[in-house]
Amino acid sequence: GREAFKELVAKADEMELLHGRTVDRALSAMERRFGDDERWDSVPEPERQRIVSEAVEEATKRVEKQKDEARATFRALVQQTLAAWRKDGQVDVPAFSKARRHFESDASWSKLSSSDREGIYNRVVRELDEARRKQRAKQRQIQLEVEEARKKRKLTETEEKVFSVLAERVKNPFSLTWEEALFFLGV
Repeated sequence: GREAFKELVAKADEMELLHGRTVDRALSAMERRFGDDERWDSVPEPERQRIVSEAVEEATKRVEKQKDEARATFRALVQQTLAAWRKDGQVDVPAFSKARRHFESDASWSKLSSSDREGIYNRVVRELDEARRKQRAKQRQIQLEVEEARKKRKLTETEEKVFSVLAERVKNPFSLTWEEALFFLGV
């Protein structure tokens, strides 16, 4: 009797009567569909509930795993498409409503809800924009450090020139003219 009932549960799973439902709702849906079937009464009520509960849990896990895989596939597709658009010189990323035609032919498209698809697209766009902002900020920081090093080096060179002119002035206080000092300073 158990094997016959498990066949009935497998058939209910194929008909999608199990996933996305509570155990009670799955049992009532199965009872409406298979109540007249002799396999339905082949196991007692508590065992029937236990078997359906296990099947509902398994079906829910399987469906969630499929959705996770579809999300990952769709996310990779969006990243790849956006990277290709950026390489082609497209600066502005189009809104999801305009970009969706590029993704509709993919198999993962039909496995996801519209809110999932749009959410993934918007998340990837935000992540890419944030990465680009961080890269620009890092480049600006490097540029500032280079400029600061140049200024410091130039100031050091100027200080050395002034000190050398002053040293000459101390050694020979009256032999150096102002024009010669300016020449030594490079002004």
